[in-house]
Amino acid sequence: MVLPTARPAQAAKHALPDRRRVLLFGAEAVAAVITASVVSFLVQWVVNRLPIEHETNVPITLTWTAVLILSCAMLILMWRQWSWSATLGAWILPAALTSVVQALELFGTPFYLNGTSGDQFFRLQYLQRLTVSAGLADDNYPGLPPFYPAGWFWLGGRFANLVGHPAWAAYKPFAIMSIAAVSSLLFVLWSLVTSRRKALGITAVLALASLTYGAYEPYRWLAMVTIILSAVLAWWLFRSVTDPNDSTRRGPATLLVGIGLSVTAATYTLVFLFGVLLLVLLALMAALVARFEGSRPRDWRSTATLAKDLTLRLVLLGLVALPLTLLVWVPYLYAMLSRPTAANAAAQVFPIGLAKFGTPVLNPTVAGAVCLLGLVWIVISWRRSTVAQAFSVILVACVLWQVLSTLVLVFGTTLLPSYIAAVGEVVLWCACGFGVIDLIGFIPRRVKISNPWSMRLLASVLAVPVAIGLTQAAPRSDLLPSAFNSYGPDGHAANPKAKSAGRYNEQLIATIATLSGKPPQDNVLLTNHYQLLDFQPYYCFQTSKEQYANPLARYPERNQELVSWSQSTTPTELLAKLAVSEFEPPNVFVFFRNKAGNYPFHLAATDFPKENRSWGVTFRSEVFRSADFASRDVGPFTVIVRVER
Repeated sequence: MVLPTARPAQAAKHALPDRRRVLLFGAEAVAAVITASVVSFLVQWVVNRLPIEHETNVPITLTWTAVLILSCAMLILMWRQWSWSATLGAWILPAALTSVVQALELFGTPFYLNGTSGDQFFRLQYLQRLTVSAGLADDNYPGLPPFYPAGWFWLGGRFANLVGHPAWAAYKPFAIMSIAAVSSLLFVLWSLVTSRRKALGITAVLALASLTYGAYEPYRWLAMVTIILSAVLAWWLFRSVTDPNDSTRRGPATLLVGIGLSVTAATYTLVFLFGVLLLVLLALMAALVARFEGSRPRDWRSTATLAKDLTLRLVLLGLVALPLTLLVWVPYLYAMLSRPTAANAAAQVFPIGLAKFGTPVLNPTVAGAVCLLGLVWIVISWRRSTVAQAFSVILVACVLWQVLSTLVLVFGTTLLPSYIAAVGEVVLWCACGFGVIDLIGFIPRRVKISNPWSMRLLASVLAVPVAIGLTQAAPRSDLLPSAFNSYGPDGHAANPKAKSAGRYNEQLIATIATLSGKPPQDNVLLTNHYQLLDFQPYYCFQTSKEQYANPLARYPERNQELVSWSQSTTPTELLAKLAVSEFEPPNVFVFFRNKAGNYPFHLAATDFPKENRSWGVTFRSEVFRSADFASRDVGPFTVIVRVER
């Protein structure tokens, strides 16, 4: 971690993987993912069958005990002589760590973090849609292609079909398994960048980070860690392009970076857009560094050649990323050309978290210390480490994204900067891993410790309580299903003491099936009881808020139609309005009843930069008193179905 007088970064900057190494990496990546998935499945199976009484603190004790054991195992693996068995252990241990922590944390509930509340509502609905059919379709609106990338949810649907679980029950094991598989895959990926021993150390740090940054959105975690590694390889690639004396074959690295970019496009749009900006910024920084080092003559011809070479490389990266990107995005892009569309409201949110500029390095916590050490390593190691250089560009890009998000406020939107700020924080965690490993080698040489194992022992002794502290401090206690009256379709709650309308789910589902006579995926509902959509693949005329809505659905226009329908005074008038609707109208209505026997319905709309505004309309009960409707009361609800003739 000392500033060298020479420039060893130049010697290391062209360490691009060759074709053989990439092929071996591909085979190992598949093996690691399969191994991690099996390990995660077995861990969850064992944990779910432990004789633990619900609503006790026993899982907490078991969690830190498991972290202690698994952390010690990884440390032993790091410091022993590397072999094929160590590689196998590096596939298994990170997956076991993340799986056991989450399985114990969620012990006794079939639900994942947040249950069926918050953003988890539309994620469960999306998984439900892609479980019923492998074809890409919007989670909520009939006849529309998806707006949110379907990659992770499509795989989740195939998993649900494979294990024979309904989507709502498959979400938890698939989410836990996803994070476990990514944790093991990271070891293989980082092995392309550094030594096996260091790769395991970085993987262990990222496994702990996944419990803080990745658990709530496993698919965003995949995109985040993929773009970070892609940035490191891209930095090496662009530095190779800027060196006229370098003859390294760049095809394998181009393939890897392009695939990494396409993975983000298939899983998380925001990270993909950030990745595009990041690659351009990396290319520009590579050109500036080349000029600063004097590896290119400073005349206009060489400048033009350098710009052409870097632009060509960016185009090649885009071409590699294009097939998978188009596979996910073509249906939506094609529909945009032939359908009217509303504004994208997904980014029209502005809570306090988006208004602030995060300073994680100043947090008085263990995680804050991790981020601070990572930042120190990046600054000190910048000249000698190409990894530190790539990390620094990512951090600059994160700050630039924050600034751009502030500027676009004048256009009535944001760039959701806190989501990208999380990428920067994960970079600091990675840098902390590099810093600690460098310190272990640097301090004995600087202070002349004769036995280097003493420094390794000290680092290991400190690492174990840090791992335990990080897992116990991860901010997820307020996201547990028991905090949100999460009911399954049978009416059983995650928290048996909870009381909510969710206890009528089973009766509502049965009533809809009886009155409509249709399979769930052929029904279009109108309801404020959105939890139903998580347990059956119903479509819905309107989702709960515009941020969840597909722009092609034209959320504001649908609200206008709902207001018009609620103003109907006779069945004939309502049926006439339903018949001329430009959207597919609902055939099933699930309403709450008020004391007067009418049906209040809540609507919402964006009011950026303020919170969403909401208001209510009321459907009169008499407009459904016709032979064209069949109805039945279920607790506080009334189910109404249009009768087909």
